[in-house]
This record gives sequence, structure tokens and C-alpha cells, in this order.
Amino acid sequence: MRQGARVPRRLRCTTLRQDQYAPHRARLAVRSWLGSAHPALHDTELVASELVTNAVRHALKGPGRDWVRLRLGEGLGEAVSCIRLVVTDPGNPMSEPECLPLPADWNDWIPHMRRPGGMGIATVAAICEGAWGTYLTEREERVVWCHVPIR
Repeated sequence: MRQGARVPRRLRCTTLRQDQYAPHRARLAVRSWLGSAHPALHDTELVASELVTNAVRHALKGPGRDWVRLRLGEGLGEAVSCIRLVVTDPGNPMSEPECLPLPADWNDWIPHMRRPGGMGIATVAAICEGAWGTYLTEREERVVWCHVPIR
């Protein structure tokens, strides 16, 4: 590491029960960690909710697989310019997050609004300006990370 480089600092981490209330609990956790005046609060709440929703929907179910972990930290740089959000779930090697393009025109949104789901990762990608990714750990847990800009 270069002299004077800033190491990302993990602000908080929690493990949520993987159920229908997990996205709401993720938003509450983000709000309590960042505080209501943080400039990236609303974007971070939305991104956390989308990623936790995907974890609840797509992770394989079974004994010992009813959890989703949410971590929040500061991004790299001399001045903190982003919030690093990481969501880990028990995984599903048969499922890979897919980023569909967001419609450019409001009228093009109408068909997307009529079908459930499908726009979460595209929303995350748009908010995070493409700074997101995913991988499987050695234990086949799914990790999705992103950098939410502080505007």
C-alpha cells in the first residue's frame, strides 16, 4: 500500500433473517448507521433494499440458509467519496445477477412497471454509476458489492 493511502473503514455489519421484512430492516439499519442528514442516505437505503430483496428472492433456501449479511463502509480515497455496500447471502450457483438496461424515456417505463421485478440491479448500477460487481466465495456464498457516490 502506498504511503498515506486511506484504508476503507467498515462502519457497520449486520446479519438479517432472510424473509419478506429483510429489505425494510436493511433500510432501517442503513438509516441508523449513516444518520438522517447523510447526503448519500436515500441512495444507500434504496440500493441496500434492492440488493437484500434480490438475496431473499434468489438465494437457495434450506436449513442454515435463512440469512443475508449487510456491510457498510467508506470508500477509498483521500476524501471519502462513496459508501461501500456489500450484501452476502448463502448463494445460488445457478443464478447470476443480471443488469437490464434502464429505459431512456419515461414512456418506455410503462411495460417495465407492469411486470414484477427485473429492474433492481439496473437501478443499483445507475445509482452507483456502474461501480458494482458480484462473485461467489469458496463456500458458494453470493457477494454483491457496490459504491454509492456521496453527492
